[in-house]
Amino acid sequence: MGFVQTFAKVLSLALSIGMRPVERAAQAQDLLKGTPLAGASVELVGRGLKLGLIVGTALAADGSVLLVDRGESRVLRVRPDGTLMATFGGPGDGPGEFRFPYRVAELSDGSVIVYDLAIRRFSEFGPTGKFRRRWSTSVDIATLDDVVPLDKRGFAISGILKDPKAGHSAVHVFDSTFQLVQSFGELPPSKSRVLLEQWGAGSLLTTSNGNLLFTRRIPYELYWFTPRGERQRFIKVPRPVSEAADVGFLVRSDGATVTTEVRKDVAYPLSAAPLPGGHILAARMAGQEKFWDLVDEGGRLLWSGKAPTRLNYFIGSDEARNTLWFMGDVEEEPVLYRIRPARNP
Repeated sequence: MGFVQTFAKVLSLALSIGMRPVERAAQAQDLLKGTPLAGASVELVGRGLKLGLIVGTALAADGSVLLVDRGESRVLRVRPDGTLMATFGGPGDGPGEFRFPYRVAELSDGSVIVYDLAIRRFSEFGPTGKFRRRWSTSVDIATLDDVVPLDKRGFAISGILKDPKAGHSAVHVFDSTFQLVQSFGELPPSKSRVLLEQWGAGSLLTTSNGNLLFTRRIPYELYWFTPRGERQRFIKVPRPVSEAADVGFLVRSDGATVTTEVRKDVAYPLSAAPLPGGHILAARMAGQEKFWDLVDEGGRLLWSGKAPTRLNYFIGSDEARNTLWFMGDVEEEPVLYRIRPARNP
């Protein structure tokens, strides 16, 4: 299993410190004390959904949240109040079923696409979960980190393609028929292609103006691109991370086989989220601890510190509704945290 897949599993399993129900009113706000989000509204939703191992998430246009439940081989659409709207799929090889559902996105027409890591194909569903078809991309995918929607049923992914030209880029745009349109953005530095494919490219999200925000997974760099690949902005966050993807692994050989293991002391970027006022909240790992870094539009570091332990899994930023979504855990039950930041963090 590659680093991206392993990391998704570790993230979900690591959320072992839950918030008891009685803490919701009194202590939920304390989660953010001492961080740039102090003073934000915090709500815990989604109890009773009986979620399994969540490996992929996405935000939908109507404010709902899409969750890929690897344990049950299904996708759930959850309302903002945490109640269930629909479920997609189930275990198996038939139409609309999954062997290893991994990533999900809602397209501009309301369709939902789900990437199955085991067969490396997308399944398309209607808004209510009715299966439509399976798609193969025109270029094989070696590593898929994130998938996000674009206009006219197009979409973009961050990841690594098995292609002589596009394989050297980190962001890839596809049209409504899953044909590759263009690729751009730099991959993390690495001497080994094999290790790079395990490491991945970085995280990707669509901003409120339709551009793409790409967080490179080494070095600590944020890029804003148009869907045509034109670079609009660039920020290098002034915090230390590892220098190359290769250092993220321990490589062992017994003469016959070579095995790789993710190092526990590696430092690398995770993701970034736009906040009100133009600030950016970026996240990184340093050893076994997660940190948040707040930077302004020019890349100046405004604040840096440990991230709240109960908010380890960032889902996404719903800029239209001024809402950040995280996953958490209550008594070992996965739940959602809905955070509405103050207008001027």
